[in-house]
Amino acid sequence: AITTYDQLNVSSSNNLTISTGGAVSLSAINTANVLAVTGNGITLNGSITTTGTQTYTGAVTLGSDVVLTTGGSTGQNISFSS
Repeated sequence: AITTYDQLNVSSSNNLTISTGGAVSLSAINTANVLAVTGNGITLNGSITTTGTQTYTGAVTLGSDVVLTTGGSTGQNISFSS
């Protein structure tokens, strides 16, 4: 299992990949370029802002009010699969 308790601030030029066979619980993430999260159950407990795409592989649960934001350019999508 992977759990973050504080906001993660990642340089907007860096990608962030979080992958585990267990559960993932995330607090807020700010300004990563591309975000890819894979887990056996993903809980989002804060808003996620990226300049690029966001991909969530696994069942996603919202643990609080959450806003998912990308840079907004064409091709910068938010995708979910399980």
